[in-house]
Amino acid sequence: MEIRNKGLLYGGLTIEQIKTEMVSERRNELIAEIFHEIHWIEKWGRGISLIL
Repeated sequence: MEIRNKGLLYGGLTIEQIKTEMVSERRNELIAEIFHEIHWIEKWGRGISLIL
């Protein structure tokens, strides 16, 4: 499976907002839900803090 990203943050988010507010936005609800159902996502929003 290949997932591509246009390189921009979703919905006009900024890096500063992500750092200070820990915002979690899903670009594609269907893909996010499927990944959650098959346990590829254990918790919403956790990836950002791991990346930072």
